[in-house]
Amino acid sequence: MNTPDNYFDIVVARNTCISAKQIYKTLKNKGKLILRGVDKLDCWQLKRLFNKGQAFNDVKPISQIDYENILDAGFKNVELVPIYIREYYKTKEDLIALLLKTPILNDFSEEKTNNKLEENRQDLQKLDLYIKENSYDRGILLRRRYYGIIAEKLS
Repeated sequence: MNTPDNYFDIVVARNTCISAKQIYKTLKNKGKLILRGVDKLDCWQLKRLFNKGQAFNDVKPISQIDYENILDAGFKNVELVPIYIREYYKTKEDLIALLLKTPILNDFSEEKTNNKLEENRQDLQKLDLYIKENSYDRGILLRRRYYGIIAEKLS
Protein backbone atom coordinates (compact mmCIF):
# COMPACT_ATOMS: atom_id res chain seq x y z
CA MET A 1 0.00 0.00 0.00
CA ASN A 2 1.37 3.40 -0.93
CA THR A 3 0.98 6.05 1.72
CA PRO A 4 0.45 9.55 0.39
CA ASP A 5 3.17 12.14 0.88
CA ASN A 6 2.55 15.16 3.11
CA TYR A 7 -0.73 13.76 4.35
CA PHE A 8 -0.69 13.25 8.14
CA ASP A 9 -0.46 15.82 10.91
CA ILE A 10 0.69 13.26 13.47
CA VAL A 11 2.02 9.71 13.53
CA VAL A 12 2.05 7.70 16.76
CA ALA A 13 4.06 4.48 17.06
CA ARG A 14 4.11 2.27 20.14
CA ASN A 15 6.42 -0.70 20.74
CA THR A 16 6.99 -1.29 17.05
CA CYS A 17 9.67 -1.04 14.41
CA ILE A 18 9.45 2.13 12.39
CA SER A 19 10.76 3.53 9.15
CA ALA A 20 11.64 7.09 10.12
CA LYS A 21 12.19 8.11 6.49
CA GLN A 22 8.77 6.79 5.43
CA ILE A 23 7.07 8.52 8.34
CA TYR A 24 8.87 11.77 7.52
CA LYS A 25 7.66 11.50 3.93
CA THR A 26 4.02 11.03 4.94
CA LEU A 27 3.90 13.90 7.46
CA LYS A 28 2.77 17.39 6.57
CA ASN A 29 5.08 20.31 7.33
CA LYS A 30 5.05 20.86 11.12
CA GLY A 31 3.72 17.32 11.54
CA LYS A 32 4.78 15.40 14.62
CA LEU A 33 6.05 11.91 15.33
CA ILE A 34 5.40 10.47 18.79
CA LEU A 35 7.10 7.18 19.54
CA ARG A 36 7.13 4.96 22.61
CA GLY A 37 9.38 1.93 22.76
CA VAL A 38 10.80 -0.62 25.19
CA ASP A 39 14.17 0.46 26.57
CA LYS A 40 17.11 -1.89 26.96
CA LEU A 41 16.97 -1.24 30.71
CA ASP A 42 13.35 -2.41 30.96
CA CYS A 43 13.10 -4.92 33.85
CA TRP A 44 16.88 -4.65 34.18
CA GLN A 45 17.07 -6.10 37.69
CA LEU A 46 15.23 -9.21 36.50
CA LYS A 47 17.33 -9.49 33.32
CA ARG A 48 20.57 -9.19 35.29
CA LEU A 49 19.47 -11.92 37.67
CA PHE A 50 18.68 -14.25 34.75
CA ASN A 51 21.65 -13.00 32.68
CA LYS A 52 19.43 -12.82 29.61
CA GLY A 53 16.48 -11.01 28.15
CA GLN A 54 15.24 -8.61 25.52
CA ALA A 55 18.14 -6.38 24.40
CA PHE A 56 20.29 -7.67 27.29
CA ASN A 57 23.43 -8.00 25.16
CA ASP A 58 22.76 -5.16 22.73
CA VAL A 59 25.75 -2.85 22.48
CA LYS A 60 23.58 0.04 21.29
CA PRO A 61 20.06 0.33 22.74
CA ILE A 62 17.13 0.51 20.32
CA SER A 63 16.25 3.89 21.84
CA GLN A 64 19.55 5.31 20.55
CA ILE A 65 19.13 3.61 17.17
CA ASP A 66 15.59 5.03 16.78
CA TYR A 67 16.80 8.47 17.87
CA GLU A 68 19.63 8.47 15.31
CA ASN A 69 17.36 7.18 12.52
CA ILE A 70 14.82 9.91 13.26
CA LEU A 71 17.53 12.58 13.10
CA ASP A 72 18.92 11.06 9.88
CA ALA A 73 15.44 11.15 8.31
CA GLY A 74 15.40 14.94 8.68
CA PHE A 75 13.26 15.47 11.76
CA LYS A 76 13.91 18.54 13.93
CA ASN A 77 13.28 19.29 17.61
CA VAL A 78 13.91 15.63 18.40
CA GLU A 79 13.63 14.77 22.07
CA LEU A 80 14.45 11.39 23.61
CA VAL A 81 13.09 10.88 27.13
CA PRO A 82 13.14 7.92 29.52
CA ILE A 83 9.79 6.74 30.86
CA TYR A 84 9.78 4.97 34.24
CA ILE A 85 6.83 2.86 35.37
CA ARG A 86 6.37 0.71 38.47
CA GLU A 87 4.10 -2.25 37.89
CA TYR A 88 2.88 -4.48 40.70
CA TYR A 89 1.73 -8.08 40.30
CA LYS A 90 -0.47 -9.65 42.97
CA THR A 91 0.88 -13.18 42.67
CA LYS A 92 3.80 -15.16 41.31
CA GLU A 93 1.37 -16.64 38.78
CA ASP A 94 0.46 -13.15 37.54
CA LEU A 95 4.15 -12.32 37.02
CA ILE A 96 4.79 -15.66 35.29
CA ALA A 97 1.83 -15.00 32.96
CA LEU A 98 3.48 -11.74 31.87
CA LEU A 99 6.88 -13.38 31.38
CA LEU A 100 5.35 -16.16 29.27
CA LYS A 101 3.63 -13.78 26.86
CA THR A 102 6.32 -11.10 26.47
CA PRO A 103 9.98 -11.26 25.41
CA ILE A 104 11.28 -9.70 28.64
CA LEU A 105 13.23 -12.90 29.37
CA ASN A 106 14.17 -14.83 26.27
CA ASP A 107 12.80 -18.39 26.23
CA PHE A 108 11.25 -18.19 29.71
CA SER A 109 8.97 -21.17 30.18
CA GLU A 110 7.19 -22.90 33.03
CA GLU A 111 7.51 -26.24 31.29
CA LYS A 112 10.55 -26.86 29.16
CA THR A 113 11.37 -30.00 27.23
CA ASN A 114 12.96 -32.85 29.19
CA ASN A 115 16.50 -31.90 28.21
CA LYS A 116 16.05 -28.44 29.71
CA LEU A 117 14.24 -29.30 32.95
CA GLU A 118 17.28 -28.42 35.11
CA GLU A 119 17.50 -25.02 33.41
CA ASN A 120 13.79 -24.58 34.12
CA ARG A 121 14.31 -25.37 37.83
CA GLN A 122 17.10 -22.80 37.97
CA ASP A 123 14.89 -20.19 36.28
CA LEU A 124 12.10 -20.78 38.78
CA GLN A 125 14.58 -20.52 41.69
CA LYS A 126 15.85 -17.21 40.29
CA LEU A 127 12.28 -16.00 39.92
CA ASP A 128 11.55 -16.93 43.54
CA LEU A 129 14.60 -14.93 44.63
CA TYR A 130 13.46 -11.93 42.58
CA ILE A 131 9.98 -12.15 44.11
CA LYS A 132 11.40 -12.38 47.64
CA GLU A 133 13.54 -9.26 47.09
CA ASN A 134 10.78 -7.27 45.34
CA SER A 135 7.60 -8.04 47.28
CA TYR A 136 5.76 -5.13 48.88
CA ASP A 137 2.30 -4.43 50.28
CA ARG A 138 1.10 -3.57 46.77
CA GLY A 139 2.51 -6.79 45.29
CA ILE A 140 5.58 -7.91 43.35
CA LEU A 141 7.34 -4.87 41.91
CA LEU A 142 8.54 -4.87 38.32
CA ARG A 143 10.45 -1.76 37.30
CA ARG A 144 9.63 -0.97 33.70
CA ARG A 145 11.55 1.42 31.50
CA TYR A 146 10.38 2.69 28.16
CA TYR A 147 11.54 5.56 26.05
CA GLY A 148 9.65 8.28 24.27
CA ILE A 149 10.69 10.26 21.23
CA ILE A 150 8.93 13.37 20.03
CA ALA A 151 10.02 14.86 16.71
CA GLU A 152 8.77 17.43 14.24
CA LYS A 153 8.96 17.71 10.48
CA LEU A 154 9.99 21.20 9.45
CA SER A 155 10.47 21.57 5.72
